Amino acid sequence: MARRITRRGKALLSAGLHPHYVSVCETMAKFTGDDLRTALPSLVDGAPGNDCAALVAAIDSDTSCVVVQYPNILGHISDLSEDRGRNHATARS
Repeated sequence: MARRITRRGKALLSAGLHPHYVSVCETMAKFTGDDLRTALPSLVDGAPGNDCAALVAAIDSDTSCVVVQYPNILGHISDLSEDRGRNHATARS
């Protein structure tokens, strides 16, 4: 849906997404030609980590959407305000 609206082909998937969701996105991307970018969830210092900084850094003019799960698969609740602000700023350019 984001590709049709924005005419951009890159989707960023948070590492905190449930693997089943990622699998569905990968299956759909085979038919739409979307470029999906994701990573595996990880623990940072024994606590659930998040990839918010990496998601924000990866947003560019080709990004159609950023997909996050809240809370993530590890139960971590992240501050997503920076992601939202950067994504909206990029969408306007």
